[in-house]
Amino acid sequence: MLKWAKPCMAFYGADVKYAPIKNRDEETARVIIKDAERTFFAPEHREKFAEFLHSMLQELNTYGQSMSYLAAICNLALTEKETAAILRKTAKEVLQGHWAAEAVGFASNAWVFEHILSKQQPEVAAHFKKINFWPDTYLQKIMSGVCVHVLPFNLLFDYLDKFMAEGLSYTMRFCLGITEIYRSQLLATEEFDTLFNIMRLDRTMITQDDVRRIMAAADKIDIRDFPLSELKSEMYNDKILPRMAKAPKTLEFEPCSLCEKEKPTKFCEEHGIACNTCAAKHPAAAWEDW
Repeated sequence: MLKWAKPCMAFYGADVKYAPIKNRDEETARVIIKDAERTFFAPEHREKFAEFLHSMLQELNTYGQSMSYLAAICNLALTEKETAAILRKTAKEVLQGHWAAEAVGFASNAWVFEHILSKQQPEVAAHFKKINFWPDTYLQKIMSGVCVHVLPFNLLFDYLDKFMAEGLSYTMRFCLGITEIYRSQLLATEEFDTLFNIMRLDRTMITQDDVRRIMAAADKIDIRDFPLSELKSEMYNDKILPRMAKAPKTLEFEPCSLCEKEKPTKFCEEHGIACNTCAAKHPAAAWEDW
C-alpha cells in the first residue's frame, strides 16, 4: 500500500485536521458512525475511524459510503496521514463528485463509459439502450466503490494497484473488460437481474478466474483516443443537467446500492445499503436498520 501513498504525499500529505463529531444525530454524522460500526469490531477502533471520516468530510466537504470503503482498506496498513493523502487525491483528481449525496460526478463518468462502449462495442451498447439498461444504475460499486465489496481481497489489491497507478482510465477499461468477456451472455438476455449480476460481478455468477480474464482484457483495451475529462463535462451537460432540471427537489441522500435511486433504509454485508423494496427482494440476507 505504500506505493499507493507515496505519489499522493508530495501534494496531499498535509496533517489531518481532526474534527470530533459534536452532534451525533446530524444526518451525515449518523451515517459515518454507522459505517464505522460496520467496519470495525472494537469500540475504540470504531470511534477513531468515525472521527477520521468526519474530519475528512469537514476538509473535503463530501462524503459517501464508498469513501469509507477505501479509507478502511488503507487504514489496515497505512497511517491516517497517508490514508488522508490517498483520499484527497482520489476525491479531487480521480473521482471528483463521486463521494457525495448527489453524486453527479459518478453519473457523468458512468455515461462516459456508455459513450466509449458505444464506440468500441456498439452491439452491446445498442442492446443496453434498447432495454433502457443505463450505466448509472450498475456501475456504482465498481466505479465509486473502487471494487471494495465486489472483489475478493486477493484480486481487490490487484485492481487497486492498477487503479492507484492509472486512475479512472483503468476503471473504464476494467468495465469494458466485463462487457468484452461477457458479451455473449449480455446480448442473450433482457433480464435485468442477470444483467446486474454480470455488470456488478456478483459472486454467485462470476468466478475468480473470470475476474482474472477481465483484468487481462482491460490491460489490452486502448481508450487513449477518448479525452475523459472533456467527455465528463459533455455528459454532464447532455445527460445529467436535463435530468436534474426535471427532477423534483428532495432531500439529498446516498441512494440504495441496488436500485441506486431510492432512499436506503436497510443494510447488510452482502448487498450494502438498500431501500425497503430492494431489501424485500433478498429475504435471506441479514438486514439491519440503516
